[in-house]
Amino acid sequence: MIVAITALSFILILDNRDEENREWAFASWRFAKQILPLLAIGVVTAGFLLGSTHGNTSIAGIIPNEWVYRAVGGNSLLSNFFASFTGAFMYFATLTKVPIIQGLMASGMGKGPALALLLAGPSL
Repeated sequence: MIVAITALSFILILDNRDEENREWAFASWRFAKQILPLLAIGVVTAGFLLGSTHGNTSIAGIIPNEWVYRAVGGNSLLSNFFASFTGAFMYFATLTKVPIIQGLMASGMGKGPALALLLAGPSL
């Protein structure tokens, strides 16, 4: 994938027939430079606060697992409502939400509330 993206970038940058291709390639690069550091910060912060899983090992984060389980554990109506309500105000990129959901699920979040949290932002 990296080789294909690099090859496409070189083809577009070296294209002398259409200036729009070069502009598109440089605009994509500028956008990637803006987004990737923010994405990395979000993923690291989510891992630090919520913990993560590696294989069968769960690494605890700063936020206690009991808090997460009490708020969104299981698949009750209240847990789904809380997750969807929170997800409506947690509107940011899905690429950042996925590591947050992974950390929450490792801390005891149910599958139903996880799906509600993921779908709440884009549906609004």
